[in-house]
Amino acid sequence: MSGGEEAGLEYRPEFVFENGAVYKGQWKEAVRHGNGVQVWQDGAKYEGQWRNNKACGQGKFWHADGDVFDGEWFDDKAHGFGVYTHVNGARYEGEWKNDL
Repeated sequence: MSGGEEAGLEYRPEFVFENGAVYKGQWKEAVRHGNGVQVWQDGAKYEGQWRNNKACGQGKFWHADGDVFDGEWFDDKAHGFGVYTHVNGARYEGEWKNDL
């Protein structure tokens, strides 16, 4: 999202999905849309922008194993510039396309 606040966004404090994941953030009607944080039962966490129920825009994802990706997302996949840091300190910084 760019510029100011997008029309039709509503903040909801917490929503628990059937799989146990918890989302806090903005919605547009019945979908995650805007800024929000989702935490899965295994400890994985995504904090960033959503569009039509998918990670899209700038965001950071903490994997359950401790690895972290901070960068651009499209259609729930790392896509664009980002930095992936492994728990052992290894790091890749560059362009991503469809999670690769």
